[in-house]
Amino acid sequence: MSRVQSTLYSAAIRFAHQVHFDDELCKAQGWNGVILPGFLLGNWCLEAVTRTLGARSVVRSVSFRLTSVAYPDTLHRISGEVVNVEDEGEWTIVTCSVTVKDSSDNVVTKATVTAAVPNPA
Repeated sequence: MSRVQSTLYSAAIRFAHQVHFDDELCKAQGWNGVILPGFLLGNWCLEAVTRTLGARSVVRSVSFRLTSVAYPDTLHRISGEVVNVEDEGEWTIVTCSVTVKDSSDNVVTKATVTAAVPNPA
């Protein structure tokens, strides 16, 4: 994600925190520059699960935790695994553990996403 896209995302969710656009402030904190919004990283995890489960999946819950800063204009990799599956009659409930890593293989976000998928009729 580019720095421009990150700034537009922050504006769209009305979260214009200075760490997402002020290089000098971020460098004073010991970072390389501006950082990606945490909500964006959590959203990537959510989107990875719902895209995998399909358009009819419905999110039940999401929790995520930032473990490091993530920078724009850097390649990030999302991986995950199914940790639980439950049958609830008309729905199958799938819980996934998701991780976002940067190009140096540092974990920047960990998430748990639970979604429901309709069972065939």
